[in-house]
Amino acid sequence: MKRVTLVLALILALTVLPGPMGMAQGNAPQVIQPVRTGAVLDAAFESGSVALVETENAGFDLAACEVVFPDNYWTYQQMEKPSESQLAEVIERGLRDARVISVSPSGQSALLVSGDEMLALNGATIAALCPSETAGVADEYGNLQHILHAMGRMLGNEGVTWSHDGRYAVITSINRVLMNMQLIIDPVLIDTVTGELIITATYPQKIMEENAGAMTAACFSADDRYLYYAFYGNMGEHRYSLLRCDLATCETELLYNGEADIYFPQLRELRDGSFIILSDTRYSQESMGVACLSEGGAASAFWARAGSLSERTDTGKGWRASVKRFDLPLEKWRVRSMEYAPASGWAVLIGTYNSLGYALQRFCPDEDFDGIDQRWLLRADTLELVPMEGAPEDLFIQTDGSASGLSEEYLPLLAVRLSPDGRYALMQVGRVNQISLLLVRLEDMKTVPVAGIPQEALQPYGIPLTAKYAPGMEWNADQLVLLADGEIRTYRFDTQG
Repeated sequence: MKRVTLVLALILALTVLPGPMGMAQGNAPQVIQPVRTGAVLDAAFESGSVALVETENAGFDLAACEVVFPDNYWTYQQMEKPSESQLAEVIERGLRDARVISVSPSGQSALLVSGDEMLALNGATIAALCPSETAGVADEYGNLQHILHAMGRMLGNEGVTWSHDGRYAVITSINRVLMNMQLIIDPVLIDTVTGELIITATYPQKIMEENAGAMTAACFSADDRYLYYAFYGNMGEHRYSLLRCDLATCETELLYNGEADIYFPQLRELRDGSFIILSDTRYSQESMGVACLSEGGAASAFWARAGSLSERTDTGKGWRASVKRFDLPLEKWRVRSMEYAPASGWAVLIGTYNSLGYALQRFCPDEDFDGIDQRWLLRADTLELVPMEGAPEDLFIQTDGSASGLSEEYLPLLAVRLSPDGRYALMQVGRVNQISLLLVRLEDMKTVPVAGIPQEALQPYGIPLTAKYAPGMEWNADQLVLLADGEIRTYRFDTQG
């Protein structure tokens, strides 16, 4: 009886987490359709009245889903399978506490968490997660063990990386890798159809060992054939690399190892098949930039555009990197993440000075990085974005010779996320106890306040109080995931009026 009790306790912990994507069976729950930020949202924006309404678990009916376990689940847990009646009782109780933490771009799948555990949902099926017995490579260094038992806490500021069809999800955590030096983040595919965790490659944790290191940023190719990822570690002459895994064969190859310091999220594929990612610098008087990586020679579309890029480095296998440097040094323009949407071609990011986000940048990487040197400030009185003029230090209050805070004339910018079609940006702005959401139309940089969530319900992104949901915001399909009143909640834009 003691053994059964242990089994039930484990199931209770697991079934309150998100489940993998599955094939629709039985009574299908409401399925979220792809985003419609078209005429309806445009009309709401033009009216100046944009509001969010809360949805329950992003519209998924968890109670109507079938909860399944991979074939090797019970063997992996070294437990006997409970009876059907025992399972049913525990599942019912467990799903009451489940919370959606991420919705796929397709809107057909999601990840859920409860405590430190995670499940995958797809269609009408919720699946417990378990390492695959047949796909991928062996967990030689025990990295998957670390990840599996702490997946609910593994989610980083960058959020979840999804395949376009919503079948696979990948979790990265730049803070764990670079700040905490926890080199345990291997490329692990969460298969939302089967619930399998597939390790496509595994690396030693001790940085001085050959090939030691971890994945720091990832993306799927436009056709979902490959997983590309940035890697920090001891793989070549330089610390930073780009690798590619063929999802059909699970074979991984090193594409680039060079001087461009590439590791910050997001890694994204441009329309011509090249890739962009932030490039760091270790010197405060030098500038960060955007690295563009591509395979091919001087006649490729990539190199035709690369004439305006300030640096070029070569590597084996024909992959090269160029870096477009920002026009301000690191000490005045530090960037931690970048968003890009191929549907619109817009990229957006927030730059910081003295650790405070003060200006928004939006530019077009596909069009010779047009707009990359233009910055926008948010006026506190009108909530309008205005072009920045002058030096960043002139915007800050000076105390004892050092910058202590942004001028009251402007509001700090805390986080930004692109709409799925890339035509809008949702920003979290303001100061403590006065945090608001603002919708920005990127074409003309006009803004509209977003109603529906009280200011006091939001906490500044990236502080310890918001660690419960490190990404702060997610916008996929027509669902938004936010941290409000200390809880992970889901919303959609109210387009009924």
